[in-house]
Amino acid sequence: MFILDLIAQSSYNLIMVILALVVMTIGSITDFQKREVADMVNYGLFISAIALRLLFAAITLNPMIILDGFIGFLIAMAIALGMFYAGQWGGGDSKMMMGLGILFGLKIIPVSVYGILNSLLVSFIINAFIAGSLFGLIWSIVLGIKNKKKFVKSWKKASSNAKVMKRSCIIAAIILIICSFFFKDFAFIFITLAALCIGTIYAYIFAKSVERSSMVVMLPPSKVTEGDWIDKEIRHKGKYITGPKDLGISKAQIALLKKYKISKIAVKVGIPFIPSFLIGFIITLLFGNLMTLVLVSILL
Repeated sequence: MFILDLIAQSSYNLIMVILALVVMTIGSITDFQKREVADMVNYGLFISAIALRLLFAAITLNPMIILDGFIGFLIAMAIALGMFYAGQWGGGDSKMMMGLGILFGLKIIPVSVYGILNSLLVSFIINAFIAGSLFGLIWSIVLGIKNKKKFVKSWKKASSNAKVMKRSCIIAAIILIICSFFFKDFAFIFITLAALCIGTIYAYIFAKSVERSSMVVMLPPSKVTEGDWIDKEIRHKGKYITGPKDLGISKAQIALLKKYKISKIAVKVGIPFIPSFLIGFIITLLFGNLMTLVLVSILL
């Protein structure tokens, strides 16, 4: 029985890796091209992940395989919904994360903090966010350079609007630097916090400048896709149709735009995040959890 379980686990891992790579590669391509992931890809991932867990649970007579997938789904869903409602991910990104949660699963029995941190799902999530941060930064810099004139104009406006925040952050940074002279044992912490204060406000201004100069496009309703984020409120004869408060535009709202012959609307174009999933997964397969690797290297 032990040999059968071992063979089944090895087979599951191989199929899981291949399926995840195929789905994320297809998703990355469509995300680059259309800024969306086809529902067919995500639904296929859901069905395949559930079927795999049911199949291998039946082969090994181990119901924990199903429980692990359910726990992985709950963890992934919490993250996906948080990112979706924060306006950082679209529906396609969120659906894929939940599907991967089922596929990767999370084994919490026996309970082990180290085991959970270095599990495939948690390692993937952390690495995907690290890859996403770097990918997003590079993508934003390229967009800023590409739309230099608009970016400079947006920077001046965003910087002016954030005067109070800038002043507060600079004052806080000065206080922290002064504290570093009086508490020399904690000088590094105070200076780091001061740098974070300054870095955070300018990172915010940079992000707003890129968004306003390069990530809002005017599109006719025929080019708008379900789930797109609308930048400005649209009304017809005082009747609300769609706007920023919606969690992505619906098919019904797109139909109304066409019905009322609205020529163009401002749509936010996000940074493709599925490529970060793919990069994060490849990093996980090669190196494991980057966060724990860094922590271990620091502690040692």
